[in-house]
Amino acid sequence: MPGSPVPASARTCWMDFDNDGRLDFFASSLESRLFRNTGDGTFSEVLHRHPSAWQAIAAGDWNRDGWIDFVTGDHEVLLFQNLGNGLFTNSVLISSPFDLEDAAWGDSTTTEIWMSGTGVRNG
Repeated sequence: MPGSPVPASARTCWMDFDNDGRLDFFASSLESRLFRNTGDGTFSEVLHRHPSAWQAIAAGDWNRDGWIDFVTGDHEVLLFQNLGNGLFTNSVLISSPFDLEDAAWGDSTTTEIWMSGTGVRNG
């Protein structure tokens, strides 16, 4: 998409993190960004981490507080916990000797997270 801040090769995850009924999205390529759906056909950036290229991304309600959280991973799994006010806290859930490539939440109401990867990390 011409003029887009998100490269075509980015990993994406759609979720409604602000509970406004509109799908927002998280994208990761050379940088990682969270975008809020403004409702007028555009998105505004609310989180930008550079450089942070996570391969695995999944969304769900980690602590069952009604706000969608998300996890990301490459060599470690990071939880971004939604505080419900547009802010997130992040913490490492686990470090992995593998190159994590994909993630899935069990469903949006559980804390089951599935991660898959290949090869052992060098270094």
